[in-house]
Amino acid sequence: MKKQHYLKLIQKHFPKLKFQKAKLLTHGWDHDVIILDNEILFRFPKTKDYIKNFKDDLSLMDFLNEKTTLQIPKYTYIAKDKSFAGYKIIKGKLFKRWVFEKISGFNRKKIAKQIAQFLNELHGIPLSKIREFHVKEYNSIKELKSMQKNFKKKARQKLTLQERKVADKYFETCLKLDMKDVKKVFIHADIHADNMVVKHDFSALAGVFDFSDKHIGDPAIDFAHLWNYGPKFVKEVYKHYKGSKDDELLYRAKLYFYWDAFGIMIESFKDIYDCEFEEGYRMFKGLKLPTKRHI
Repeated sequence: MKKQHYLKLIQKHFPKLKFQKAKLLTHGWDHDVIILDNEILFRFPKTKDYIKNFKDDLSLMDFLNEKTTLQIPKYTYIAKDKSFAGYKIIKGKLFKRWVFEKISGFNRKKIAKQIAQFLNELHGIPLSKIREFHVKEYNSIKELKSMQKNFKKKARQKLTLQERKVADKYFETCLKLDMKDVKKVFIHADIHADNMVVKHDFSALAGVFDFSDKHIGDPAIDFAHLWNYGPKFVKEVYKHYKGSKDDELLYRAKLYFYWDAFGIMIESFKDIYDCEFEEGYRMFKGLKLPTKRHI
């Protein structure tokens, strides 16, 4: 059993660590997680690529802890072979839409400013330093072409004729993006409701975690999931953002917002990921292409 296997590893490497309850989470695409007493979180990479890169990731997180004012994971439990590691959980409530709705206008602006500051810090790190940790560089158009190819293989067949036209129009629109003047930066790449927590009193953002998807790429990707909170919030973050602001950054972010819908539909056909086609399909049903290139 996977849970018992992980617990034996934890007890082997950290024999003095005592706990009463352990919870296993396997829904992550890149890591399995064990949570001990809701206090300590251990991450176990689950694919060859993530296992290979985990040592660099641990060193990168040490480096980032010196660069960010917002709380991020700080690994204090590291296996001797660096095959897995754990950190004290950043306490708070996941920044879900229903939580956002409970937050006052004043505190929403405060959180928007915090997110902008976090992005300013990440995006401002010299790429020469980031490359020391073997962080990969991605080409958005190349990734979109790959996604389109994989989508056509199986997922597209499950859509109605009209839905296929919508999907085709989405990829057609994305592939027309002009990326030649976009300055690539170091990005988190998953600034998502499941990876941010607010304080229990809703007064501020408590922290950001899960840097598994980090890479060097288009800064607009870090604005993509912020559209979950509506255009007013996105623009409030953008107002305080000090990075390179090309005219189409928010337009691209709105298009990137729908990547997950296609990604989940595609990955649902693979055994390695715990996701359902219907989850991505529900997201796809909400697809509305932006009509203006300057948002």
